[in-house]
Amino acid sequence: MLVDGINGVKTLLQYNSLKDYQKRLNLSLTDSEGSYMKMNTLQYLCNLLIALIAGVGTFIPLRIGGYFVLNGSLMAGGLIAIFLASDRILSPLSEMVQYYNKIQTTNQTRQKVKAMQAESEQADQKVYPTLPNEALYPICLRDIRVRFDDKTQIALNHLTIEKGSKTLLKGKSGSGKTTLLRVLMGQVKPT
Repeated sequence: MLVDGINGVKTLLQYNSLKDYQKRLNLSLTDSEGSYMKMNTLQYLCNLLIALIAGVGTFIPLRIGGYFVLNGSLMAGGLIAIFLASDRILSPLSEMVQYYNKIQTTNQTRQKVKAMQAESEQADQKVYPTLPNEALYPICLRDIRVRFDDKTQIALNHLTIEKGSKTLLKGKSGSGKTTLLRVLMGQVKPT
């Protein structure tokens, strides 16, 4: 939804829909962040519990192993092996750091939304002409040419669209379908 909105800002502005889109986007982001935060809180609590269990599970054997080393019934190498097995404590801690980093990823999304809102506020100062639907029909295009980088994107001799008619734009990727729609909306000027 965010990518579509960012790519379609001109269209949203032309149809005075940017504020509605931003409201829906903010609600969607807030809901997503709330759900994500609940999930991460549960994951954090689970990892904390695992770390406590792992800590107790490591500390007790080390304590007992230390006792046996001091009494001479356990070699120091056995105690070191027990200590090396205690890395289970560090694993949950590293996972908590990973979850924290995942939470921070929404900051970039929020910054993009704020930039879009700033653009919307600037757009509010501009006047975008809107016409009633009756003034739009029939749509007649004659001798339309659009070129990008010395390549003809659209070469249209004649097109008429009557009110109530349905028109299908069909073609391969890059054949000019979107460009034609942008010409109709006034976003691209024919050459």
